[in-house]
Amino acid sequence: MQGALILLFSGMLALAGCNKTTKALTSPIPVASGSGNGNTFVNNDFFVNTLPPNAVTMYIHPADAPWTQPCKISNGTTRQDLRCVVEAQEEDIYHQGITLTYQFPSDMCQYGWRKDFSYYNLLPGQGPTTITIRSGVNNTLADNTQDGSVTSFTSAGGTATVQAPTTPTGSLNCSTDYSWQMTPAGPNCCWGNYTLIVNTYTHTSTTDPVSGNVTWSQSLLTTTTQNTWPGADANCLAGPAMDLPDAIKNSKGYPTQLEFFAGDATINRQIDIPSPLSKNTGANLYLANYFTPLTSNSVPTNTAVEAARPDPMKNHGSFTPSYSYEYTCVNASAEIINRIRVYIRSWSKNSDFTLLSNSATSNQSTSDSFYPDPYCDRTTWFGNGVCSLCSTIGVACNSNTIPSPAASDVYPYFF
Repeated sequence: MQGALILLFSGMLALAGCNKTTKALTSPIPVASGSGNGNTFVNNDFFVNTLPPNAVTMYIHPADAPWTQPCKISNGTTRQDLRCVVEAQEEDIYHQGITLTYQFPSDMCQYGWRKDFSYYNLLPGQGPTTITIRSGVNNTLADNTQDGSVTSFTSAGGTATVQAPTTPTGSLNCSTDYSWQMTPAGPNCCWGNYTLIVNTYTHTSTTDPVSGNVTWSQSLLTTTTQNTWPGADANCLAGPAMDLPDAIKNSKGYPTQLEFFAGDATINRQIDIPSPLSKNTGANLYLANYFTPLTSNSVPTNTAVEAARPDPMKNHGSFTPSYSYEYTCVNASAEIINRIRVYIRSWSKNSDFTLLSNSATSNQSTSDSFYPDPYCDRTTWFGNGVCSLCSTIGVACNSNTIPSPAASDVYPYFF
């Protein structure tokens, strides 16, 4: 199936890091030992290329062009926004990962920016902003048996829910904190501040020494404290942007773009994206970010799977992941000269892969001109195949999804 990721609402896998390194290359670009388009580039091209290992066939091409066309913007071209697709068969991706080379030419780019693919692997969410706990019963009768127990619990605000504690000082288990829901413990993605109000009723009895009559009295103690949910939405982020060797994160844990100075020398580098096999996952979701865009009257809509681009109005998270591998060439004023965005597509039908790799038949497809939807064996982001992540909005992605997604909330969770 294709490595499809439908940016349905603007879409997840918190996985371990890798031991591969990012290294600078000498010019010209080395020839790949594997086969594919075999693109060659000159020193002043702005490009992204693949370097498949020996005996592995991969291609990279502009999205609206045959597979034999290189993913490059020639020097002298400006204001071009190029979308490229890496074509690879799913088992090759699963075992080998993907190696990309990229170049920011000094006579086009003063600086180069690189953003890697990331997504929310589990649903993050803001915890309730106000929690009120009542201990004991507001009753002057002999009801002291309720003293010390929680008899009322309410919460308001936020998007996550909280379980009622068994005691007034018991743990407040937030629904987007997966550390108490999963074994081994998952990430805590419950964030925000909250006010905790505890109303404690206690009842005491007094016995008259003469008559022996018992009377009851009641006291109320109210405490109000300001607290912070200990998690963060960044804890639910995953993907190459989170764990590549040269990944950079800010103080909130969000991945930031890498920036290179190309003014005095062309930047020419290689990045090795580790294989899903090395991540102990059975899916290619970790790196194969290709998706089929929704259309309205044949016009692609600017929407995405919520795991890649959560709706900030729902207070799911404040960070918008990059759902492409993005390379941007800018001048000294940070004005964009050219941009290349890369999507990795995972194929499971060798016949389709072979057919479309031929320039004479590259426009043939089972759906639209350049984005066929072959069947898949390893789960990918979105498509018409039976094992796509979510073939219908609101359908649970897989049996390991925690929690079961509501409509438009789609998170994979492949630890």
